[in-house]
Amino acid sequence: MFTRLNTPLKSHSFFKKRGFSQIRVNTVDHDGCLGLQYMEPCEVRERHAPLIDAFSAQKYDFDYVMSYSNRQNRRRDCFNALYNQNNLAFPVAKAFAKALNAYFDPLLLADIYAKKKPGFTILEMQIALAQKGINSSGKISDKILTELMNECATETVFSEDKLNILYPQTHRMSLIHPKAEITFNILDDLVEQVLEPSIDFYSQYPTLIPNNVTLNFYYLNTLEEGMNLPTKISSLVGEGEVDADYYETVLAMGEIAKKEEGTEITKYKMANYLSPKRILEEKSELELGSVDITLARAK
Repeated sequence: MFTRLNTPLKSHSFFKKRGFSQIRVNTVDHDGCLGLQYMEPCEVRERHAPLIDAFSAQKYDFDYVMSYSNRQNRRRDCFNALYNQNNLAFPVAKAFAKALNAYFDPLLLADIYAKKKPGFTILEMQIALAQKGINSSGKISDKILTELMNECATETVFSEDKLNILYPQTHRMSLIHPKAEITFNILDDLVEQVLEPSIDFYSQYPTLIPNNVTLNFYYLNTLEEGMNLPTKISSLVGEGEVDADYYETVLAMGEIAKKEEGTEITKYKMANYLSPKRILEEKSELELGSVDITLARAK
């Protein structure tokens, strides 16, 4: 049963009286969702008005936007922007957050693989653009995108189901807000490739999601006429402890994928073989070196 995003929320007074804060995280895909063709970041408020108005009608103590796009490193973001002609993902997500009066959280997989604090990859891209005289909030030419794409960049493991994107995002938010009730909205246009595998996987292993996080999975395809608001597919509540070592966990997920499917492919399907036990075993075998916990907690 699908429900509209703008369904009225229940009262938060129960949690507020007990010192809890209500946090909402909207992690949104780019291609097929936020990233409309030929749209510049400054046009986000106008072009996504129904979605923004629906989100704005729901009040929380803190509001975040994160990128659920598989454009998790510089090369992939530039390549998709060129191919789809729909801009880089991070300036659009930042503009969406601004329109919601929300915080944009910049964590990307490239930050984790580079063992840098969240936001390192985006800052690096902004500096590279600035050196070319380009403001990331405006139009970026194909020539500049091609130059950026061909420059040295951190490589990441691409899982089509995005398990390795959602996992660190939920644990990062839980580390920042350990006593809050966190509503985690996931918006994507790919049901069979992304949403359904994620729902099945985290329903089977709810301990991989922090116990103060509720996941809401929404279908949103802005390429479909009349699809201005997401429709909810499923919800589930996490049952696990927060993972302060989520950087290392994500790296272990990538190593498992390579062992299972080989190193020559470009798209993995982690939902087919990951499990809490397998992840723990892989972490114990890897010689990753200690990842500074302040990276995971960094705001």
